[in-house]
Amino acid sequence: MALLKTAKKNGSKSAVAYLTAIERPATQYSKVPGEYQQDLDRVLSSNGSIAVTVENQAFLGGLGSGMLKQCGVPQNGALRAEMQKFVLTIVNGSIMGSNYSDRNLGKVWGSAARQQANLASGIHVGRQIPCKTAAAVSVRLIKALKASTRGADGGLSPFVHSCSPKFDQRRCQCLADNGRAVMPDIHQQFYRRDLIKSIINRNPLIGLQIAMACQISNY
Repeated sequence: MALLKTAKKNGSKSAVAYLTAIERPATQYSKVPGEYQQDLDRVLSSNGSIAVTVENQAFLGGLGSGMLKQCGVPQNGALRAEMQKFVLTIVNGSIMGSNYSDRNLGKVWGSAARQQANLASGIHVGRQIPCKTAAAVSVRLIKALKASTRGADGGLSPFVHSCSPKFDQRRCQCLADNGRAVMPDIHQQFYRRDLIKSIINRNPLIGLQIAMACQISNY
């Protein structure tokens, strides 16, 4: 970064363009829902964690999807795979929303509609971010999301740690990573059998994804 700033002072047009893109205020991106502006600012400017909710993670999933489709980032294969898994989970979560079992159909479809709208907004914003900037932003997004899936000591989350005696660590991680589509704070909870039933009730499609991807059917 110091070299780029020096190059900018020396009149390098490419350095000026790159630094301008990186420092571009989030407010210049259109269709950012006001309540998620702060989340976007954090992703654009730092490596901090984000308080993830059902609503804002749909926007963040769309943001990741937009950058992924437009620029193919993150460039690192492992991080790109993580982004793809996160986006897939959020997309599937938005199809049925997070209140599928509610008897009030208005709440059922309202939940799905809000998440789909937030997903679409995120995709729109993600596609606006210049690819050189998106390369860094996509990594920040993954890091911010991962920070919310760890324990206080930076290790395994309480859920994965408490789930591991029942299933192996890989399946527990998979369960939590998919379940957060309808239960964003699942990593900070302790494993209980009824949590899986709750996930299925909230969104059967996520339940199916857990059964197939995580190989968990008997719980």
